Amino acid sequence: MGCAASSPLARALNPSRFINQAKEQASKEQAVVNDEPTPYPLHGVADSVKERVGAVVDGVENKIGATVTTVSDQVTHVVQQVESKVAGAIHGAEEAVSGGAAKAQDMLNHIKEETGVDKHEQEMQEILDSIDEVTEIPEKSVELDKMESSATESAVEELKEAAEEEVKDKVEKVEAEVETIHM
Repeated sequence: MGCAASSPLARALNPSRFINQAKEQASKEQAVVNDEPTPYPLHGVADSVKERVGAVVDGVENKIGATVTTVSDQVTHVVQQVESKVAGAIHGAEEAVSGGAAKAQDMLNHIKEETGVDKHEQEMQEILDSIDEVTEIPEKSVELDKMESSATESAVEELKEAAEEEVKDKVEKVEAEVETIHM
């Protein structure tokens, strides 16, 4: 299936982009603090701001990494469940088709031996119809699998949106905190 780190979801979330943006913002804030002339010394304040921004950026990095890992693990788990269900449905359908076909063939052979084919065309048609009903099972199974796959994609999209929203909120909080410190 491939490594979770190279999954489309991980590339879509691209945590390094958020991390780099937070670091860039912190650098800009630090440059502004360093460039502003002040009537009193800010030696300790600049270091304090730098430490707080660094701690917040580290927290955002950790949260983004954990979110991406969690979402990736959940997607992998859901995909494995769907693959397992599809394999089980296909196997079950194959067994049903082969068992139903064998049973129908046995019935057909019995009828041929007992009465002859020409006398019982209706019974033969019923047997053929029962074979057709058995072979419809895989088609219904495929339809169910498509519905499950659609639901899985929807769940993955919701997880992705929630993770992006959470990261966006954290970055906004960091920016607001840096702005408050700067004032």
